[in-house]
Amino acid sequence: MGRHKRNRQHDLVSGVSPEGKSGKLDHSSRPEGSAVDTSFTRRSLLKIGVPTVAILGAGCVLSKYIGMRNILHLLGIEDEEPQSSSSVVSGDVAPVDKREADILRTDEMIKKIETGFARWKSIVLLGIENQIQDPSMKEQLTNPFLLMEINSGNSQKNYLRGEDGRMTLPNPNYFFFRFRDIDSYEAEFSPVERTISVPPGFDPENILDFLVLYHELSHVAQDNGERKTIQSEAQYSEYLRFYEVKPPDEPNVILNYELSAYGLEIELLNLLLDGELKRKIARDEALDAFDIAQRLKVRKDQEPLLDLILSLAISYYPEGQTKKGYTHRFFKAVFENPAYTGKNLFIRHPDGRKERWTPQR
Repeated sequence: MGRHKRNRQHDLVSGVSPEGKSGKLDHSSRPEGSAVDTSFTRRSLLKIGVPTVAILGAGCVLSKYIGMRNILHLLGIEDEEPQSSSSVVSGDVAPVDKREADILRTDEMIKKIETGFARWKSIVLLGIENQIQDPSMKEQLTNPFLLMEINSGNSQKNYLRGEDGRMTLPNPNYFFFRFRDIDSYEAEFSPVERTISVPPGFDPENILDFLVLYHELSHVAQDNGERKTIQSEAQYSEYLRFYEVKPPDEPNVILNYELSAYGLEIELLNLLLDGELKRKIARDEALDAFDIAQRLKVRKDQEPLLDLILSLAISYYPEGQTKKGYTHRFFKAVFENPAYTGKNLFIRHPDGRKERWTPQR
């Protein structure tokens, strides 16, 4: 279950590194006052899960380094009013029923998301290739981009087109998009539905919205790995039982999935900031949240999200992800995220077992 209020295994969490420096988050320069039901057959889902293929690294060869400091300039991001995606009926044109209008609107937004994500990919892969030395980290950072590229060939990616129950996914890497009235900057991934839900105001050209989608795509990759282990009807029933939690019950959250998704999100933001996060935290220097928000053109509604990511970054660096996993400091920062208050927290072991986890007092 991925929900960005924001995949490593449990043994990685238990291996810890020295605590290191704690870092600081500085808001001093900020002015005062700123601040599930499936839509396709379960048997078809089982068939999707069993043959899930591994996603290979990009293997791209880049011979020229382009500094990440120029990202905003290269992307040509301007302060423009977003265009309305609502349908306008004028003259003698017959009105379109609400469902059809929603389908067309979703089609339009998916195209914008794919175009925006491709632009980010063209910039970010340069940094991944030239600044990330560890092959495993390179592959992990690249996988969400590959998933988005693969899904571009999915003619059924609009979730609304499959609500009649007849939709199937011919490629195990495919997933759906839908738009729902969830919190302004939040997105979520539903494993059972293989669906990423984003808010109506999602802007694929916005850096934080891009990072939110990247986080959820990390959960798609994790779900690929979990589905690959499903070999029987009984295992699939257990998969459904775990993820098909309906209100008023709280959803189940796999903590090591969240550790990985947030870690990759932080690594990507660090690349976009030309290594500033890791460099300053390693030196025990304060992060200027307001300055970073200005440079990234963060919307006011996104300020809490930026604060969360920067706070987690302070716990993630300077060690980051190591061969032993993550520090207890980062683990603690993630599970203390208020978004997980009251949720059912689990650790997924290398053998696939999910163990209920409660913080030690």
